[in-house]
Amino acid sequence: LMRKLMRHEPADRITAAEALCHPYFDGIAEECPVIARHLPRSMPPPPRFLELSLPHAWAPGQNFLARQPEVNQRMWAILWDWLSVVSHKFKFVPRSLQLACDFMRRYLGVVDVA
Repeated sequence: LMRKLMRHEPADRITAAEALCHPYFDGIAEECPVIARHLPRSMPPPPRFLELSLPHAWAPGQNFLARQPEVNQRMWAILWDWLSVVSHKFKFVPRSLQLACDFMRRYLGVVDVA
């Protein structure tokens, strides 16, 4: 369940509603009356408008650095760290850092950097 929730690619990550349908939460309502008030025994499927659909052209995949002969994981970590420092220095909202890193991943997944 945690691996599914922590996936880096948004298209691969499960939603909170799907997580609550996991068998891990079966029987928890009987053990704790407080949770029983807030956690239904069975969850309906999530609404269609909550589904995230990304075209394959925008999904670089997990191994986007394999395409880059001149860029390694250490260089990517330095770039990520620099982006986080800039984000903190200029007081950007956290979503800006996430979008910047996602943009760089997509770019490196499509364009060869020499």
